[in-house]
Amino acid sequence: MDGETEIGRCTALLTAQGSESPADPFARTSAADAPPESGTPPPGFAQRWSRYFQNVSVRLIEGALEKPGPAAAWMRLDVPVVEGEANTPLLQAVQAADFSSGVAQIVDIREWTFINPEISLYFFREPEGEWILIRSRTRVGAGGAGLTTATLSDRQGPFAEVMQAMSFERREAQAQAS
Repeated sequence: MDGETEIGRCTALLTAQGSESPADPFARTSAADAPPESGTPPPGFAQRWSRYFQNVSVRLIEGALEKPGPAAAWMRLDVPVVEGEANTPLLQAVQAADFSSGVAQIVDIREWTFINPEISLYFFREPEGEWILIRSRTRVGAGGAGLTTATLSDRQGPFAEVMQAMSFERREAQAQAS
């Protein structure tokens, strides 16, 4: 809430867990992805351009933040969200889900701006550890509408899927010059 105005909403649905699960023959194994230690940080200009990178470690293992297209990046919050409290793997996963569209952007960020006004996050197991891998892609359609889809993984493999509604808008000419 901002005063009397609702500016955000979160809904969670917890389903009962069974005693066993079927095997997923299409799941990627943890060995299929390069570890965060082998990734590269975003380019310096991107780190300076967005304050997002001040408290988050990002290691790209596929694609590039400055080039449109699908990409994969490991992410980790470097400071506690709540002072004096450790960031849990669940918190790490939620922050990573929010950045899915930033990892797999499809526009030149100097010419376009975009927001994700709605995020749906579906867990099929609990995340483990502090590093979260985001493997995402973004599509855009008519009128600036788009969709980002992503798979979140930890070192053991995939644990969640993300869907983000996207809204794109061209930046003003004055902003493009800077």
